[in-house]
Amino acid sequence: MLIRKIDGWLLRPWSWIVLFLVGALVRILQFGAIPAGFNQDEASTAYDAYALLHAGIDRTGHHLPVMLVAWGSGMDAIASYFAIPSIALLGPTIVAARIPHLLAGLLALIVFPLLVWRTVDRRAALLALFLLVINPWHIMISRWGLDPNFFPLLFLCGVYCLVRGMRSSSWLAASAILFALSLYAYGTAFLTVPVFLFLSSFVLLVRQHVRMRQFVLPLCLFAVVALPIAWYVLVNTYGFPSVETPFFSIPKLPGVPRFATVSVMGGHASSLFATLLHNLRDLWRLVWTQDDGLPWNAIPGFGTLYLFSTPFVLLGIAACVERSVRLHDDLSIFFLAWLLSAIVLGAVLSVNINRINIIFFPLIFFLAMGLRSLMSTRAAAAGIVAGYTIAFVLFSLSYFRDYPAMIGPPFFASFMDAVDAAASRTAGPICITDHVNMPYIFVLYRERVDPRVFLRTVRYEDPHAEFDRVLAFDRYTFGLSRCDPSHMSAYVLDKGEAAAFQKNTDMQEYSFPLYTAFVRT
Repeated sequence: MLIRKIDGWLLRPWSWIVLFLVGALVRILQFGAIPAGFNQDEASTAYDAYALLHAGIDRTGHHLPVMLVAWGSGMDAIASYFAIPSIALLGPTIVAARIPHLLAGLLALIVFPLLVWRTVDRRAALLALFLLVINPWHIMISRWGLDPNFFPLLFLCGVYCLVRGMRSSSWLAASAILFALSLYAYGTAFLTVPVFLFLSSFVLLVRQHVRMRQFVLPLCLFAVVALPIAWYVLVNTYGFPSVETPFFSIPKLPGVPRFATVSVMGGHASSLFATLLHNLRDLWRLVWTQDDGLPWNAIPGFGTLYLFSTPFVLLGIAACVERSVRLHDDLSIFFLAWLLSAIVLGAVLSVNINRINIIFFPLIFFLAMGLRSLMSTRAAAAGIVAGYTIAFVLFSLSYFRDYPAMIGPPFFASFMDAVDAAASRTAGPICITDHVNMPYIFVLYRERVDPRVFLRTVRYEDPHAEFDRVLAFDRYTFGLSRCDPSHMSAYVLDKGEAAAFQKNTDMQEYSFPLYTAFVRT
């Protein structure tokens, strides 16, 4: 009787629509204002999108690069390409920079339950949608513009198409393209995607869901789409020169590429084994505590899945393994292969939440499966839903009420406003604090600086460093100690510098929450 009532409720489309609208609301409310401020990686992605839109080059002068040079060690380019339409429509604003990530988050609210519906059933899909709607990790990544956070979505869409491909070869082709594109979304995909594709293809072939000849076209498409990024890895592994073509460029990075600094591969076997074990312990600690100490990744007290969820995740993993063995269920194997691929990544990587972002969709799936196994009665189901709803309400209160003050300082809240206050009131030289991580990138984006002007005038502290430090460009100098007071028309300083600053009588002061602008009148 209970199951029939639940089924009847699930057949009503409004239940799905209401959940989606709640998910959309919590991701859109005060969008652009929370998280307060702007992260330097967001600004980097956004300015390169602006440069590509208006000049066809990134800020280092590469034409349509497959990977951005960014700070010197490389940054994923696909996020910048995704940001071009919103920046073209809205201009270089924080909202424009973050809109692609909001749209990605909303798309995940559709694709994730569809995938669970196809791999399990509609009741599990609705529960999975509920858990994704209220999930702290997913809410947070949908509201700001960190470039690696497109990787989980592209991977999710690839898995969905792969599951559909068990019945239609055309979906296999779409899956191959999506998995190849995910290689451009984050360097961790270089390991995760091949491991997952090997495991899932093995299951598909052994269980005879597809035949070998059905893989020919997808393999060719994958190879064609992935060729430029593979070329990029070769260029920056073996020191080959940059490549320029009419359609794209492959930059040789001035610094050590990020994909070469995060892996533990190489070295003596004993030390390698010890490092693998250490990394796996760190991964387990991260999954259990759901916190890496970075305020932009998790809010203390809530974590990525809610702190009380980890035992239910483990229960869900056990339930899926048992189901796969007992019922020969090959569909849930895709999520197990996904989880195993993430664990392999965690073994060779020093993890934090954004580096291991590929693990969270399978964790949410296993959480749904674990909770579902406990929903044997109406009271149990109501208690579980009520408990998570209360946790969601408390998280939302913390996020919208307390989080802006927590994230404002590390995201340099009001810095760009202070820069604009100075830049809009004088055409002369401006001295800008270096108590901001990569302050030049915020100036480039907010002041709509032509990338060709930047290239002509920029001075680096060390052009070959892994992370470039810009000393000056055009009329902007970074670092109070580098500024000649006799030549400066304005200053942008943090509150500590501003308190000690001896301003001239002809200077007008413009105060913002964390920064102050001084402009000669």
